[in-house]
Formats: sequence, C-alpha cells, structure tokens
Amino acid sequence: MKENIKLFMADKSDNLKEVMQKIDVNGHGVSLIVDKENKLLGLVTDGDIRRAIINGISLSTPIENIMNASCTTILDNFTPLEILEIINKKKFINHLPVVNQENKVTNILLREEIRKIVFQNIPSSLLFEK
Repeated sequence: MKENIKLFMADKSDNLKEVMQKIDVNGHGVSLIVDKENKLLGLVTDGDIRRAIINGISLSTPIENIMNASCTTILDNFTPLEILEIINKKKFINHLPVVNQENKVTNILLREEIRKIVFQNIPSSLLFEK
C-alpha cells in the first residue's frame, strides 16, 4: 500500500478548489473521492476539473457534482492477469483505484506501476498478438 494514499483522497463535500489543491500536492493528476469510512465514491482527474471550469462550474462546487462515479477499480487481491483484462477492455488506464471487499480504498496503481506489474508478470506471448 502506498504510504501516501491519503494524499490521493478527497471527501465528497470538498469543493473543486480544495480537490485541485490535493491533486497539486500528490502530483499525479487524480483524486479519489471517498466517504468518511474511505469507501470509494468516485474519481476525478485534473482533466475533469479543467472541463468543468471551461463549462462555467464554480470553484466552490462540491466535487461530488463532477466526479466520475463509475470509475474502474480492482480488488486488492488482484492478479496481473486481471489488470491485463482491464487494459484490454478500457485500452487507456492512467489510474486504477484498488479497493477491498467493502469498497474501501487500499491503494492506487498509477500508469507506470500498472505497466510494470503487467510486463514483469505476464508472458509476452499473452501480451502481444501474433
């Protein structure tokens, strides 16, 4: 688990500006929106925030109004093959929240970590079509 996972978390009542500040601190362009028990409610990226601002959303708007509530997640007992299946379905994954059976955030996998897990653990014959 990332020691700094809390840097990625924001409360659903946090406003756009507060979440922008959290994203700036974690430096990875993403924030996980959680409830008081750290259950994942959604995800928001710097791109989501940029589009909201372009569309006239106020910086004081609660983040739950623009978060992606249907973000892709993976259970904390995942296998590299499960990550590969997600990549094959979604094609482009930069951030993959890791949750437990209760949907509580335990980690987040970033693009480089995802690639490392897949390429180091899955035979190339499964990765590349012939």
